[in-house]
Amino acid sequence: MSHDSCKIHYDELNVLINLIPERKWVISYPLYDFEMIKVCSHTKGYRLEIKNDDRFDEFTSKFNEYRKEVPGYNDLRSAMLSSGVLEIANIGQVREEVERYNKSKSGVRFALDTNLLYDNFVRNHEVIDAQDVILVDTVKEEIKNKANKKYGKNDIRSLKILSPRNEDLFDELWNKRIKKSRTASLAMMDWVYLVDNDARVIETDIDPSSEEGGADRIIVERLKDQDDNISQFLVVMTADDAMIDLCKIENMEYIKCDLEHQVSSTICDFKSFRNLLFDMARIFGFIKFGPVIIFGEYRGYTSNQPNLLKVKTQNRRLFKELERDLDICRKLDELDIEK
Repeated sequence: MSHDSCKIHYDELNVLINLIPERKWVISYPLYDFEMIKVCSHTKGYRLEIKNDDRFDEFTSKFNEYRKEVPGYNDLRSAMLSSGVLEIANIGQVREEVERYNKSKSGVRFALDTNLLYDNFVRNHEVIDAQDVILVDTVKEEIKNKANKKYGKNDIRSLKILSPRNEDLFDELWNKRIKKSRTASLAMMDWVYLVDNDARVIETDIDPSSEEGGADRIIVERLKDQDDNISQFLVVMTADDAMIDLCKIENMEYIKCDLEHQVSSTICDFKSFRNLLFDMARIFGFIKFGPVIIFGEYRGYTSNQPNLLKVKTQNRRLFKELERDLDICRKLDELDIEK
């Protein structure tokens, strides 16, 4: 049976969600035979029941040397954090520490480590403003070094052999980015957001791969130089124990953000759930939501339209309803009616 397909913008995912009956609200990966997340409506948005990590290892191991190209539990956790479905585990303590530093008469700026860009920390938690952020350009280089690696012909061919019943799914990823690069692309989107909203960038001329100790040491040393030359208080925010050790060595102020390791259920709002579908599709390459497959990258995908997804389904009736409702929404948008 053939699939119908169309492109859908991130902002239009609510149209798709509303067309799928709640009894079919299940998120899975088409190559695995278990449900990753069961979804049901809640007064605050959605309640998510999340599979533990045991089944992930069972299925990733079947892909041998390509196991890093199919999603593990850490990839699911990354998507839940970046989408805002999961909060930083010690978010209450982090808020208190930020408030304490904000009382400084000289003012304060917060330097974000790379891991917090992957988690969209500023947008998801509203603890600090983008204009209060300092970024070291080494962070950008660290992300860029991971963001542009693509599958070769042999990679796709091998993945199709390892999953012979799903060859058409991997056809969409021909000459597209590998999983690590797709994940890094989300962090790059957060970098752009922060810079566009007046985060300050400290420039360096050092290649992080050429330095002993790597990017973390460059970031801390550059921040230390900055801390000695500005009147504002400078605080490093990170989820990385190694970064904290470097902060202690350099006598830098820091706030530790603890990440959730495993969660069995959570409640999220409508926006965070939409973000989750988008981030999972981008990181995993493709996901199954009810009767549809959502592709984060696909044949014809371009980085000039990073918020555009592709949807495929064998449910002809659902597809026609989706086309109809998308057409209505897009025509209303063209009218530019003030809200």
